[in-house]
Amino acid sequence: LQVRVENTLAPYPNVLLLLPSADMDESAAILKSRLTKMLHEAGQAFTNELFALNEYLLRHPSNRQLAKRIVYTKDKTPEEICAEIIRQLP
Repeated sequence: LQVRVENTLAPYPNVLLLLPSADMDESAAILKSRLTKMLHEAGQAFTNELFALNEYLLRHPSNRQLAKRIVYTKDKTPEEICAEIIRQLP
């Protein structure tokens, strides 16, 4: 499956991975905090199972293997992230 996805994405130069930080532990903590806040504001329940799934997806190696570029978002506004992505476009 990995090879099929790699082949499918090969012609596309702008396969981006957005992460809070290069440090996976820090990224996991930031994403857990954001998810907790989002669910709380929406009046939704959250479980450790949800956080475990999110962390599994965060740490799965295919994300880094498939990405052509990684953009780190910690302490950046959406506008700053957008500007950084635009600067990196070929």
